[in-house]
Amino acid sequence: MPRKIRARGLPVQTMFECDLLIVPVHVGKVHWLCCCVDFMKFQVGYYDSLSPSKYRKLVFRNMMRYLRDEWRDKMPGADADWLDDDKWKSVYDPDYADSQKNGLDCGVFTLKCADWLSDGLIPDFSQEDIPYFRRRIGVEILEGKLLD
Repeated sequence: MPRKIRARGLPVQTMFECDLLIVPVHVGKVHWLCCCVDFMKFQVGYYDSLSPSKYRKLVFRNMMRYLRDEWRDKMPGADADWLDDDKWKSVYDPDYADSQKNGLDCGVFTLKCADWLSDGLIPDFSQEDIPYFRRRIGVEILEGKLLD
């Protein structure tokens, strides 16, 4: 389980014990976006730096199907009514949408979006921040740990 997503710092048996589930999503064989499931608010957050609505319905539908399948697998016999699509909403941050200005940086946008969301922050960065983020990610890989 990712470092900052564990439910109140306790060991987790299933993702349903967490407040958030952050998932990088690869779409169209060429693009990455970030999906954030907020179990407390019953929301599927959609963060696409390039195409603000192109894949939104597809991501929501597939994420809800995945959650139901995972619930059935990990919690056999338990009521799954709370996972009905009509009880959840798809949300996106219009300020984040269209922040990417080229066709190369979606992976960096997705990684940093996930990082910010896991810290409880709303992603608030732009194309101009990407060179710094690329260097920082490189240092984290080389040092084998995340920087504070």
